[in-house]
Amino acid sequence: ASVLSLKRTSAAQFAELKGRLAEAITTAQKTGSQLERCVRYFDSHEQRGFRREETRSPAFWLEMLVLGLGLGFFLLPKSVRQSMQGLVAVVVEPFWASVAYLDLGWMVPFETAAMRVFAVNIFVICLMIGVVYSGLKS
Repeated sequence: ASVLSLKRTSAAQFAELKGRLAEAITTAQKTGSQLERCVRYFDSHEQRGFRREETRSPAFWLEMLVLGLGLGFFLLPKSVRQSMQGLVAVVVEPFWASVAYLDLGWMVPFETAAMRVFAVNIFVICLMIGVVYSGLKS
């Protein structure tokens, strides 16, 4: 009913609506045919015995372990996290004591918080590139 009233009152808006609907239908048809091609491709590979989900490399399990530990650490209650950080501080204390005798003058630019955040971001980006590369390689 409202489409008929739109057709009567404003022919230009009705023509624009009709054009948009035709474009949406064409896009949906193209998407459907592309999905059909994908289904045929994956079905043919599965019939030939190509089952990627069954071939899990050790790198995959290592990545899952690191991801689980990282997420698990932030899902722990604050008191448990603080006690874990205290334990790490006790374990790392002898290392820091030995580093105190080294000349670390070259690290002066990293004293600001912004530079530390920048360095951590570069490390994380390199880590992500490594994960993506290992995923694409296998």
